[in-house]
Order: sequence, then structure tokens, then C-alpha cells
Amino acid sequence: MILWLVGMMGSGKTTVGRALATRRSAPFLDTDQMVEATSGLSVTRIFEVEGETGFRQRESGAVLAAATETSAVVATGGGVVTRPENVSAMQGSGVVIWLKASVETLANRLEGVTDRPLLAWSDRQATLAILLAEREELYATAAEFTIDTNSLSPAEITTLAEAMWTG
Repeated sequence: MILWLVGMMGSGKTTVGRALATRRSAPFLDTDQMVEATSGLSVTRIFEVEGETGFRQRESGAVLAAATETSAVVATGGGVVTRPENVSAMQGSGVVIWLKASVETLANRLEGVTDRPLLAWSDRQATLAILLAEREELYATAAEFTIDTNSLSPAEITTLAEAMWTG
């Protein structure tokens, strides 16, 4: 069974996903890395050339490819839940966990990060607040489980996610 990690950028999907995949001896997949591998372009470059719509289309292809795995931990892009076909593929192939974090926590975790196209604006906290407001209900609907990551370490989040995944 696949464990899908959803949530905003900075919520810990990649960190927790890698740790959990190692712990469970399962493949780790990152949909952003899958998009980069198949396109030969960075996510930033795809946004520059094709816009968010082009990136989301490529991301959907990565989700469908990952959904064919028999067992894996998949870290998704923050906007993966904006396309219903992605949510259907994730829910139909495994367990979806939302790594939830406040805008303040996300902004702190993303301090100094320069490779996120949607954070290219000057007021990162305002951008994060807008994105979270747009996506919060989508995350809640897509996820079978939610982990509030605000006051937890990556190791604690990994342990909780593992328990939710293995039931």
C-alpha cells in the first residue's frame, strides 16, 4: 500500500517521507523529483516556461505513475490536491496523510529557501496564508488522517505517520 503525504510546502513531507521509507524499507518517491526527471527541467523552470497549469499537468502524470506502485512513500507537491484526479488516484491506491502546519510554522521552516516558485513574491507569509486558505479544505477532504506538525519533531511525525499507515 502507498502512503501519500500531502500538505503545504514546508510541512515536512520530504523529510518525513524519506525517514519513513527508510524505516519501512519502502521506496521513496517525490512527485516534484519525478516531474524533473521526466521533463529534464527544474520545477522552477517549468513554472517559468509553462506556468502553474503546465506544472500541475506534469504533476498529475507523476501521481498516476506513483499510484501504480505496490508499496511506497510518496511526498507530493503542495498543490497536488487542487486537481480532483490526483485526489482520486491517491485515495484509490493508499493512505493519504495531511501534514498540517500553521502559516507561521511554514514561514519559519521556509526561511531562506529560494527554489519555490510560488514563494517568489516579497511577502512570503501573506502568500503562504493565501495558499493555505485556498487549499485547507482540499487537504482535509483528501486525507484520511491529519498530523498537526507545529510542535512535533520530524521523528515524532514519522512515528505517527507510520502508525497511521500500518494501521
